[in-house]
Parts: sequence; C-alpha cells; structure tokens
Amino acid sequence: AATLQALGRTGLADLIDRTLATAHHLADLVTKNPALDLYDRPTISTVLLRPTGADDHTVATVRRTLLQ
Repeated sequence: AATLQALGRTGLADLIDRTLATAHHLADLVTKNPALDLYDRPTISTVLLRPTGADDHTVATVRRTLLQ
C-alpha cells in the first residue's frame, strides 16, 4: 500500500514493467553466455540460472558468495 501511495498507479505499473523487462534482458544475456544455463524463461521478475556443468557444491558456493 505504501508503494502504491508513493508511486501512484501509473508509477507502480511502470516499475513492474521495467522490472520484468530487466528480467527478460538478463535471461537473454544468460542464453548468450556458454558458461551459464537458463532454467526457463522468466514469467515473473525471477531469473533462474546456474553455471554450466556446475555441481551442487559449486552452485551453493556461488549462491553464498552472491548473498554476502
């Protein structure tokens, strides 16, 4: 409610559109990078990817590093 009040309906819609466009752009970049695998095209603002050929330990290490 606070975001809607601060941005207004049009501002919030623009923010959502930009966020989704950014997710799609990131997905496009991932598909062009042979070192990354895209899990699926984003339908919301979340992009799921992992390093190509990475085992679960490597993925966990990358995740921890990104969250720091």
